[in-house]
Amino acid sequence: MENKKEWIVGREGDIPVSGQYVSRRHARLTKEADGLYIEDLDSKAGTYVNGKAVKKKKIGLRDRVLLGPDCVLNVGEVLAQIPLSDAEFTQAFHQLKAVYETYSKTKLKTQSQSQGKMMLKRSLPMAAPGILVAIAGRDPVTMIVGAALSALAMVGGSMWGAKEMERIPERIFELDEQFKMDYACPDCKRSFGPVPWEGLRRQGQCPYCKRKFNA
Repeated sequence: MENKKEWIVGREGDIPVSGQYVSRRHARLTKEADGLYIEDLDSKAGTYVNGKAVKKKKIGLRDRVLLGPDCVLNVGEVLAQIPLSDAEFTQAFHQLKAVYETYSKTKLKTQSQSQGKMMLKRSLPMAAPGILVAIAGRDPVTMIVGAALSALAMVGGSMWGAKEMERIPERIFELDEQFKMDYACPDCKRSFGPVPWEGLRRQGQCPYCKRKFNA
């Protein structure tokens, strides 16, 4: 794809797309300072991002873009064809530092959640009303009722906490998969995997396409 700032998407566009509901000039992709935008060109079937009809909207790898009701525009393939200037490439690489740090902190926090902490966290808010009733009770019956409510809440909270614990491996898997997509070379789009951002910065270039980060 030649080095320019906008492209027409459609049956007869710069980016040819075929489909029953795709217009000749269906939408326009525009490369702006803060990213890639798609703009519907008054097509008959419309342009949709994540299920919503749009006139103009910024898009990224995680967005599902449709031309009409069923023609998927692969954002990853489109981005791979759009060249980045050296300044854009360097800026995009430095933005990956925040991606790596956020991922590392979130994963560590998720992994450190013990079953006891999770159960306590879920149980105490649910048990609070019963505890207050027991404390404020002026007669034995009220105190017993409050204590019973607290006990039931603690049991319910413990069961809820146990279910939350069961979801931790699933959350970590989802976190890892999203990280693979986000923590990738801005040019060749290959994931950097577990390599720390500082390690990549010291290397000074992508280990795959060899493009320099500080050109």
